[in-house]
Amino acid sequence: MAITENTFDGNGSNLGPFTFTFSWLDPSDIYVSVGGIVKAAGTDYNLQALNYATRSGGQVLFTAGNAPPVGTGNIRIFRETDDDNILSTFVSGSAIRAQDLNENFMQALYVTQEVRDIAVSASTANIANNSITSNKIANDAVTTTKIANSAVTGPKIASGAITETKLGTASVTTSKIGINAVTTSRAVIATQGEAEAGTISTAFMTPERTKQAIAFQKGITYQEFTSSGTWTKPDNTNYVLVEVWGAGGGGASGNRGATGSSRYGGAGGGGGAYTYKIFRASDLGATETITIGAGGTGGIARTTDGNSNDGTDGGNTTFGTKLTGYGGGAGRFVVAGSNYFGGGGGGALSAAVVYSNLSYGGSPLIATGTDPSNGNSIITAQVFGGGNGANVNSVLYAGRSVYGGAGGGKGSLSTTGVRQSGAGSIYGGCGGGGGGDINGSTLYIAGAGGSQTTDFGGGGAGGASDGAAGTAGAVFQGGGGGNGGITTNSGAGANGGYAGGGGGSGAAYSPNNTGAGGNGGSGLCRVYTW
Repeated sequence: MAITENTFDGNGSNLGPFTFTFSWLDPSDIYVSVGGIVKAAGTDYNLQALNYATRSGGQVLFTAGNAPPVGTGNIRIFRETDDDNILSTFVSGSAIRAQDLNENFMQALYVTQEVRDIAVSASTANIANNSITSNKIANDAVTTTKIANSAVTGPKIASGAITETKLGTASVTTSKIGINAVTTSRAVIATQGEAEAGTISTAFMTPERTKQAIAFQKGITYQEFTSSGTWTKPDNTNYVLVEVWGAGGGGASGNRGATGSSRYGGAGGGGGAYTYKIFRASDLGATETITIGAGGTGGIARTTDGNSNDGTDGGNTTFGTKLTGYGGGAGRFVVAGSNYFGGGGGGALSAAVVYSNLSYGGSPLIATGTDPSNGNSIITAQVFGGGNGANVNSVLYAGRSVYGGAGGGKGSLSTTGVRQSGAGSIYGGCGGGGGGDINGSTLYIAGAGGSQTTDFGGGGAGGASDGAAGTAGAVFQGGGGGNGGITTNSGAGANGGYAGGGGGSGAAYSPNNTGAGGNGGSGLCRVYTW
């Protein structure tokens, strides 16, 4: 019996090629169906390896994204010879070619074979798999009495075949819907505007839409500015809460000199201040210009013998002319007194200032005192003012603060740990850690950057081995100091997180170079309206 079709199993990923063996007169007589649906040549699949010499056989290769789904015999490649037009027509007196006669007879033969193969007898065993396609069934021929119970299963239903017009009223009940069967792609999802208005009852609410609706009903909006821009006042706003953080100061580079001498690491930068204010919306313009303070740059690396290179101060963050978050001071070295000192933190009323070889936190300040936990002399923790920077020539630790920026760390050749570390601020930017010192073969470990949860350190870690770099601080944390370099270049200071001071780099013995000081973190502005 002549073959007029071949069937194959789909696996959901195999594109082919699928090789067919039946004879054909013209490639246009070759068709492909998947799951009973006839596919489009050139779009869903392409024919290849056609044997034009014998006009038999060939291959089908499905296009990308059109792999047939899993199924048994669901891929059908079949022949359907044109039966509307005779291939060759003869007229009186014309030459008759054997090829034309043969093709006409072949056309008749192929059509007869195809009709035979689709003939339906009383036995279903005579019906080839997938041979009865939708275009072979007359309209209204398949009635409910012709369909056995449970005969129409999910794999027998084409995607998108059951539309609303095909479903009886109330025919889809909850017991007919499988668990997880109704996904967002099958449901009508409310838009954000519909969710906020709360007036539509024919769409579903996702968790995101619910969150948006709640926020809208509460009337609270939130914007965060990490770069300079323009804030636009929303309609129907009564009050505006603005938070600003000044930028952190850059850490200084370390000192470089002869092997065996005493060399100091660079001091850490101070953190930027935090401040906030609630405004009546009527007191603000329709727009306000937001300027985000740039983080101070770290001191450049020392490539020749000499003292530390200073970092630069952190910039101020402003909300129009209404509110300012002042920046932290840079880690520095001053020739007078040969003093290395960490940057002071920004205060609520002013930026950090340098005075008499020290970096003081911005105002308002309170006096020097004693740390009750260990008896060490410190600048007593501030509330709104910035903490003072630690320094080499006294026993002052970096100053802490509640709202102001914290001071940058810097110890002396006999200290490590806390005194080298940047101080913490509960709400402001934290100080950067001091770079590691060296004396002969002794390394004095670099300090960690400050954090919002500890008095000293807790932020970016300081380098802990010869030439190790510091670790960057997370949001509002100070960067860690780089460690000294005895046999190698010293470690670089790490960058501070938002508003955090940069770490100082470690000292180095020539001919090795120091690392650069870490950059201070940029400022930040957040605006809430309701």
